[in-house]
Amino acid sequence: MYGSSLARPDELVVGVNERDKAFHDPYLLNVRTGEIRKLFDNTEKYSGFLVDDDLNIRFVTRATPDGGWQMFRYDNGKTTPFDTIGFEDSQTTRPSGMTRDGKTLY
Repeated sequence: MYGSSLARPDELVVGVNERDKAFHDPYLLNVRTGEIRKLFDNTEKYSGFLVDDDLNIRFVTRATPDGGWQMFRYDNGKTTPFDTIGFEDSQTTRPSGMTRDGKTLY
């Protein structure tokens, strides 16, 4: 599971690797009705997704060749670099969430 929200209690953002066994595509799942909708094809090999309180994907992460990872802002399919975490810190440094207004990343 990539995200949930008190504002949308019946929905979750989840990953499904049906299209590509190595990388998950993000989906919006309604747990009450069972309806599931793909948000996009993860052809860029992102390994993580961070969503806001409206369950919109705001950040994506991808592994780097040295064992670290990169974080990108995500806006309607367009990404911009946000931060790079080197191998030395990659196991203990992760975003843990966002404020409800989406203005602060923890």
